[in-house]
Amino acid sequence: MTAVSKANTDRLRSFRARSEPNQSQMPIRILFVATSTGQGGIERHSVRLAEELIRNGARLSYACRPGTFLHELCAEREVATQSLSVRNSGDLRAAWSLAGMIVQGRIDIVHVHSRRDFVIAVLAAACAKLRLRGTGACPRLVLHAHLLTGLGRPGRLGGAFFERGADAVVAVSCAAQRKVIDLHKLDPARVTVIPNGIDVDAYHFSPSRWRSARKCLRQCWGIPQDALVVGMIGRLNAKGQSDLLRVAPQILTRFPVAHFVFVGPEGAEGDRLDLQELAAGGGVEAQVSFTGSLENIPEVLAAFDVLAHLPAIESFGLTLVEALAASCPVIATDIGGCAEVIEHAVTGLLVSPQDESGLVEAVTHLLAIDSREAAWTMSEAGLRLAHEKFPLKRQAANLQNLYAALLNRERSRH
Repeated sequence: MTAVSKANTDRLRSFRARSEPNQSQMPIRILFVATSTGQGGIERHSVRLAEELIRNGARLSYACRPGTFLHELCAEREVATQSLSVRNSGDLRAAWSLAGMIVQGRIDIVHVHSRRDFVIAVLAAACAKLRLRGTGACPRLVLHAHLLTGLGRPGRLGGAFFERGADAVVAVSCAAQRKVIDLHKLDPARVTVIPNGIDVDAYHFSPSRWRSARKCLRQCWGIPQDALVVGMIGRLNAKGQSDLLRVAPQILTRFPVAHFVFVGPEGAEGDRLDLQELAAGGGVEAQVSFTGSLENIPEVLAAFDVLAHLPAIESFGLTLVEALAASCPVIATDIGGCAEVIEHAVTGLLVSPQDESGLVEAVTHLLAIDSREAAWTMSEAGLRLAHEKFPLKRQAANLQNLYAALLNRERSRH
């Protein structure tokens, strides 16, 4: 090769190096999937997580059902959406449509948040991989186990189906991890625990802002400023609202200025009416308020003196983390994900499910003046825990590390 031709070859290689995209530097392409029609914690949190990943440089869009709360929330938060409707967990037409999105978008990571979409996502990912064979692209599928349930029905779909079809399962807690492994006999190495996170700084107010939020919301709810407010946040009646109402008369005997506030949407039709009748039957309806869904949760927690979170089943309990970040004293049932967030007598109080006397004792203990120092100490410990373990940035970073590991594993095979 002459000196001239060698120089030309070197210039050509240099030009190609500059003009061809560097795969390691290209933004990761992520497709979130959830066709659920609810407006609960999973939908809200997944959009916050999407925003954080986008801020970190990911190219992310959300495949969801048009016209739903999730679709509207994505539009409000400027998260790009793609329309996907699913009739049932075996909807082959939806699986084909999802495969098309994966292929056309050259998606790197398909991350599914809704249990009803797990089966079609496995089928769609398999179809997309076949269509992309020979191109060097190979999308990785991540299923997010938000609940203490199986990945799909019937249970026999577990094991081989999900282990072959999904590249990883993310569990929000050790309790969720154990449930998935036990039900589907999955390899534990494929199920990674990544706790949910929040924007912890959004929940910590200055003293003046805390007093202002507290005063404003109590006026809005028609509650005296000197009331002792025991609050609950979550879908009626999924978080044990009826359990608190049953013991409300006993609490009011000790603390006549107590008031009970229930924040959250109605679950099954008639749940709110049932709870109102329960309050009336106990003679406490004048001390009970139902606010419906509220978006300003940091301000809501500022208006509470105690947060009660009393579900019979709980995979994680994001409301508990929010309360810790807001320095609001917490009482929770000693189960599943709740016990992973709250350490008894350190960051809050745990009570056994259906233990009415234990619940009364816990609430009255936190409301008592002579226990305020102990409650403050637990709140301070809870605030530290929220900052150390549950920042949204930490959850996003852990997910991005998982994504990178999955993509690098695939590249190393070629």
